[in-house]
Amino acid sequence: MTVSVVIPTYNRARMLPDALASVATQTHPAHEIIVVDDGSTDDTAEVVARVPGPIRYVRRTNGGVGAARNTGLAHATGRYVAFLDSDDSWHPFKLALQVGLLEALPEVALLYTEFSVLKDDGTSTPKASRTWLREPERLGDLYERTIEASSLGVRVPELAGPIPVH
Repeated sequence: MTVSVVIPTYNRARMLPDALASVATQTHPAHEIIVVDDGSTDDTAEVVARVPGPIRYVRRTNGGVGAARNTGLAHATGRYVAFLDSDDSWHPFKLALQVGLLEALPEVALLYTEFSVLKDDGTSTPKASRTWLREPERLGDLYERTIEASSLGVRVPELAGPIPVH
């Protein structure tokens, strides 16, 4: 299934190449990548122009990340839309996993994945959403729900064991 990747950005030209590279290495390729420049004053446009691939650059007047995401959504043509912040990167199997889950569970309309934070000193904080959310305890048992990949026929060779569904 086709996936449009929307990357809102504002003055993160130096971080954008890593985000774009993480989309390019997906085991389930993106149908399109839409970079929404929310009025950057750095060289974001030049950075995007140097990157090969199916990338659409959309510039808008600064209105905040929510408005930039909505602009990207309005330009998206894929069946699914995945949002990637310009200072983040994905594991290579992220889209394959999520498309597999969405196809296996048609009643699901939205997926949220856990994330890790890579610090400047090279250390990583796993399950970082627990420290980023204001009230992580309110997610209750839904947050801890897991699905065995084999029971859905979803195969991601890079992963072993159950797949967390949040």
